[in-house]
Amino acid sequence: MSDPILFTDTQNTLFCMLASTLFDRSFTPSEDTDWMDVLREANAQTVIPTVFYHARGSFIPEDHMAEIKKILRGGVMRDMLIHNAHTAIHTLMTQNGIPYVMLKGAASACYYPQTFLRSMGDVDFYVPSEYREAAIDLLREHGFEESSGNEALHGTWIRRGVRFELHYDLPGIPDGPIGESVRDLFGDLTQESILTKTDSATFFRPSPLHHGLILLLHTQQHLLCEGIGLRHICDWSVFVKAMGDGFTPLLREPLERVGLWRFARILSLVAVKATGLPEEEWMTVEPDDRKTAEGLLADILDGGNFGFKDTDRSRVYESQLISGQSPEDVKRSRVGNGFSSVNRWVRDKWPAARKCPLLLPFGWIYFLFHRLFGVMTGKKKRLRVKDTLQNSRKRQRIYRRLGLFQPEEPSKRH
Repeated sequence: MSDPILFTDTQNTLFCMLASTLFDRSFTPSEDTDWMDVLREANAQTVIPTVFYHARGSFIPEDHMAEIKKILRGGVMRDMLIHNAHTAIHTLMTQNGIPYVMLKGAASACYYPQTFLRSMGDVDFYVPSEYREAAIDLLREHGFEESSGNEALHGTWIRRGVRFELHYDLPGIPDGPIGESVRDLFGDLTQESILTKTDSATFFRPSPLHHGLILLLHTQQHLLCEGIGLRHICDWSVFVKAMGDGFTPLLREPLERVGLWRFARILSLVAVKATGLPEEEWMTVEPDDRKTAEGLLADILDGGNFGFKDTDRSRVYESQLISGQSPEDVKRSRVGNGFSSVNRWVRDKWPAARKCPLLLPFGWIYFLFHRLFGVMTGKKKRLRVKDTLQNSRKRQRIYRRLGLFQPEEPSKRH
């Protein structure tokens, strides 16, 4: 067995401060703590309010505390704007008879000790596909500006500086029979949604079962692509804690059925280390579970939230080698995934290649020259081949151990 991963002083300080905020763990920092380094890491992981909101000036130097408070004030103002935007969507949809439910965002914040401890991003909401056109027309009528074409799964809109994502299908669901099993679990998503009123917003959020599924689907989707941050781990951590003894009776069987139970366990072990989530017996089953969790946490810290610390991840070259077109492709070779990704690109550019596979080799040549031209003209960044190959190999090894969408055999269920 390999030696345990040694996290830096800054990372361990971050873990302790998250545990202090989320689970009231006592914490006394080292006198030589580099608070600006802690602040930079918290920013890269999108957890500044979670880390610093309850920080005491008694152990953070006054000049650093002043800078932190300034950032916190700006973040609170931004988050309040986004919370208000949740209410705006709620009012718009309910007054016009369109069923909807919020995804992540304020729905996740409900599980925190205080909602403002979660850093907010976009406003993601789902409407059933049969209401797609009605919802789009409604947004246009009320001054929402379309910032990208309406795709098969979602459309992106902007209003008053806030980004909205209208989902017609739930993100992160794979193709094939497993995907259909996942969809079956969401059959009553809007019907089972919970009307929620906080100090800053009113909205419908998913039931606990649906929220847990959404968190896992969203997390694995971004993990295999540009990467996730500690905010994703905090979201999962407070959800698991809030569910208490009801977590396994509610989620274990459906997650085993769709191949996400191992991922849920490993993610919970990551949360134990990174946020102070109390450890439960059900989290550790296999001998290598802790090793896998440590490797995953190190990977999260390396990349930052959505690839904040690693631009190679954000350019998706690595993800194309890691998982190709589907989470299940993580089991395949990187060469196979690379060709699969290029073939998909060619078919999107040349629809005729979908019916005539003989065109694909010509598409590979076109792809190569298209990328080279982009680099030469400065429209695309140069690909660091060695780093991309090494990093994708390392990441794929970790992700393969998560068993994503691999249902457990009945004899292996614990």
